[in-house]
Amino acid sequence: MSGVVRGDFGTSYLTGEPVLTSVGQRMQVTGELVLLALAAALVVSVPVGVLTAHRADGWADRSWSMASSALISTPPFVLALFLVYLLALQVGGLPATGWVAPADGLGENLRHAVLPATTLALALVPTYSRMLRADMIATLQEDFILTARSRGLPVRRILFRHALRPSSFSLVTLTGLSVGQLISGAVVVEVLFALPGIGQLVVTSVVAKDVPVVQGVVMFMAVVYCVATVVTDVLYGYLDPRVRVRPA
Repeated sequence: MSGVVRGDFGTSYLTGEPVLTSVGQRMQVTGELVLLALAAALVVSVPVGVLTAHRADGWADRSWSMASSALISTPPFVLALFLVYLLALQVGGLPATGWVAPADGLGENLRHAVLPATTLALALVPTYSRMLRADMIATLQEDFILTARSRGLPVRRILFRHALRPSSFSLVTLTGLSVGQLISGAVVVEVLFALPGIGQLVVTSVVAKDVPVVQGVVMFMAVVYCVATVVTDVLYGYLDPRVRVRPA
């Protein structure tokens, strides 16, 4: 514990490298996957959540409800195998395994990241969109939304300018909590796609009984989770200025 306080997490039994060095090298891959997965999940979830809330109980809402239920009930490794079969083997153009660092070519890096990042994102989209839909439906019943409608404002402006921001608290909370979930989910995804990330490092270390590395990864994941929680709390004040106001 005294070594951890000084930033010394020990030395790997397997490679002889400092644990912090091993984790830092592998985190570049996992960190990129997590960021890409979060970005893709939000890009899809926000429009879908807004649309299904605006057209609640319509055909689009019901269709997405069935599709999201299927995605939620499908394990990530099944999604990964399906995407490999469909996009890598049948359609072609996307590699099924391996990794290219951004410094060696950004285009190739993104090509290798598409399938694993999509696998992680598909596990988040149903939950994100459903959470946003529920909050948006409640917000659309508020008086300020009725006032905006009575002024004749365009529907798109009402939805994305007036209703989306106050409806995003649960989504922001869920996004922050998902960082730890994504790093954990990367264990399966990185093994399936043969990526040199944190997940692959954990599996290799567990098999080799490399205890210092396993302890270092667990400690690192705990720190990431705490940082994500703090960032989430800060974002609350941006979404709603009333959070920053001190009580009299």
